[in-house]
Amino acid sequence: MEKLTPKQQQEVNKTSIERLRLLLAKAGYDLEAIWAADRPALQIMYAEHLLIPPAGAEGGSEARRGHE
Repeated sequence: MEKLTPKQQQEVNKTSIERLRLLLAKAGYDLEAIWAADRPALQIMYAEHLLIPPAGAEGGSEARRGHE
């Protein structure tokens, strides 16, 4: 998370566990992995999502599928 801007770090820290799951599901993460993860793991997954280029760019949503 240290690679995120202060504003992004604040966003990740303030986001509820339910919202993190929703955002990660929309981003294409594996639903089983999302539901099995605890809040700190979800925060890390979402932080990594913010650092990955959007879908269509190299390393986009396909790289996120099945992420643990």
